[in-house]
Amino acid sequence: MSVSETSSGPPWYGVDDALLRRFEIHETHVHARGAGRRVIDLGDALGLFDSVDPDPFYNRVGAIRWPADPVAFDARVDAALELFQAERRDPCLWLSPVAGSGGALVDRLTARGFIEVGHGALVMVLTRDPRAEPGPPLAPGTSLERLTAAVPDGGVAGARAAAAIVAESFGVDRGRRAVLEDEILAGLADPSVDMRLVRLDGEPVAVGRRHDRDDLGYLSAIGVSAAYQGRGFGEAVTRALVGAALDGGRRWVYLGVYSDNRRAQALYERIGFATLAGPALELVLP
Repeated sequence: MSVSETSSGPPWYGVDDALLRRFEIHETHVHARGAGRRVIDLGDALGLFDSVDPDPFYNRVGAIRWPADPVAFDARVDAALELFQAERRDPCLWLSPVAGSGGALVDRLTARGFIEVGHGALVMVLTRDPRAEPGPPLAPGTSLERLTAAVPDGGVAGARAAAAIVAESFGVDRGRRAVLEDEILAGLADPSVDMRLVRLDGEPVAVGRRHDRDDLGYLSAIGVSAAYQGRGFGEAVTRALVGAALDGGRRWVYLGVYSDNRRAQALYERIGFATLAGPALELVLP
């Protein structure tokens, strides 16, 4: 892992735009794992679409690297709008926090009728190896397990417990929880997915997941039940995922965190993550 720090423009901690786009592509494919979702490669952008769920999170165009030339740029925007129309989804663009997708690009998209509806996640990358640094001591009765489908019930109970914590942590409504359980359960049989569950005296209290691809490890779904926050469980599951990623030969370990979630950012910074740039932007057509 590189630790060369720069405060403005790439490379950030050794991450240049090409590597950051690899992060974006990897993350998009991770989010496409659910049933009915697919990725459409547009060359200089990626479309993610869900055939059932209209949520913009699963129906967007991102990893955008559109050309500066006005005619070519407008052609790319038109192609994206045609795709949304064909998919019967409202246009939603995710702009990465890199040079070229900041103010100038926003201005050009605003001129095409897009409006900014919020700031998305910051991208954080691991910049130091935390394995030699002990985490905070955990309460007696704490256990940490890797969920697997190789158990008598096929992993159903573990997936259900993990889904309940993820749903609580990220505000997933009850109507979507069955889909979330199915998505987690499907991942338990995938060797590129590492889902960890922390229990206290047998009670599920925290969860986290890692997705590997080549030399990349992407962490997601890190959550702690409200009644157990502030007791080191989130840090424990994150450290376990990071350590497993490094032990498995991952060169880059990264994650996304909402820009207003300072508590989570501070936790990740303690472990060894640093913010690259951001936040990403989300633009829609009203």
